[in-house]
Amino acid sequence: MITAAIEKILDLRDDTTIDIENRMFIKQGYTPVKEPMAAALHLHTLTGIRDYISNGIDKDHEPTIIHIVDYNHVDLITGLTGEWKQRETRLTATSHEHANINGRWRSVEDFIIMLHSEFVENEGANYLKRITAGIVDSASAQIKDNGITQTATVKSGVSLVEEAEIKNPITLKPYRTFPEIEQPEIAFVFRIRKGNHGPECALFESDGGKWKSDTIQTIKAWLKNELSGEVSIIA
Repeated sequence: MITAAIEKILDLRDDTTIDIENRMFIKQGYTPVKEPMAAALHLHTLTGIRDYISNGIDKDHEPTIIHIVDYNHVDLITGLTGEWKQRETRLTATSHEHANINGRWRSVEDFIIMLHSEFVENEGANYLKRITAGIVDSASAQIKDNGITQTATVKSGVSLVEEAEIKNPITLKPYRTFPEIEQPEIAFVFRIRKGNHGPECALFESDGGKWKSDTIQTIKAWLKNELSGEVSIIA
């Protein structure tokens, strides 16, 4: 029984090839033997893609296509090649990762730090900095909520405490894509709640993900301007 099991395992690992109508297959599973492809280069900027194409690197493998996969991911691929009609991914560029800000409840202190580190400075970010910096962190803090707007107790001066109605939605520009282009403007709903250790704040995206498709088009426009028709771009 043990011998039979060993033979079965060896049979499953059979990587010998067979020729069927002048095409090579791995015997086990009849997997086609495809042409070897070079490993893709990995970058984190759109400038790297531009330089790669403009400097004629690996030009013998044209034609090439820029495929904008997502708001933070671009591939440079070849046309169909070989008898198996393969595409070679020559280069892939992804923007650097940033903190997940959507729907994450944070303490007021952590939220203020996030506003400074994860967002381009604009009117919306400055407004939130003023509101959150003035939230009274005490047992007497009041947060009124009617489902549409919230009113929070804030400190507006050295000792003055007042109620402030929070404006929603708020337009912010978080760092989400490549540094060469404008970061996307996204509408957020800002919420406050009483946590176990004091007030907590969170942001919730409210544009249905439209910013992602808008950013893809921004990437496309930047590449078209930089490359002047040197390569096909699909998005």
